Amino acid sequence: IDTSNIVFVHLDTLASVNAVERMNTKLGAVDSNWVKYVWVDQDFSQLQQLQSYLKPDTHNVLVSVDQNAAFLSDFIRKQKKRGDSITLVIATGRVFDIPTLENRYLNNLNFVGVKTEFLNTADSSTQGFIQKFRMKTDTEPSRFAYAGYDVGLYFTQLLADYGTIPEVANWPAWRGLNKGFNFEQLESEGPRNTFYVKARIVDYQMHIR
Repeated sequence: IDTSNIVFVHLDTLASVNAVERMNTKLGAVDSNWVKYVWVDQDFSQLQQLQSYLKPDTHNVLVSVDQNAAFLSDFIRKQKKRGDSITLVIATGRVFDIPTLENRYLNNLNFVGVKTEFLNTADSSTQGFIQKFRMKTDTEPSRFAYAGYDVGLYFTQLLADYGTIPEVANWPAWRGLNKGFNFEQLESEGPRNTFYVKARIVDYQMHIR
């Protein structure tokens, strides 16, 4: 995190509180010194004052892992209205699924959407899967078809390599057609997949990195 000014912006709901608590567990004592929290009520009034949390001459980062479409839409629109292309805005890939939030609101905004899935239709493996799926089912594959294929292939390969499902430490990082896998063991919840891709809109087109 270095000395960036990190501001977490979330609705004041149980789901958001739990998400923020999980993020806090990954922050060290030094990192937490650079973090602020803005808890937003149901009318989003706190979004009007976000400017007061930003510091001049500092790398400012606004972060939200909230999934509420109305909140995310208002959050993004207000950042766009500010005309600030310097502050980094990070949110979940849910932003890309909001039909009323067009790419023009994200273009030229320093925005990164964190996604757990991404399908590259230009990839030869993806094209091969689509062709075989069409031949067998006479339909187009859904996102569940891609996810099922990736999950099945990943754990089948684990069984083939070990004869059983090994300790989580031996589960490899791997990128499938649509999903990726990078597991860590949590004491209270078991394995958690921490794989993600970063997406942004550049010249009105989505770019993945």
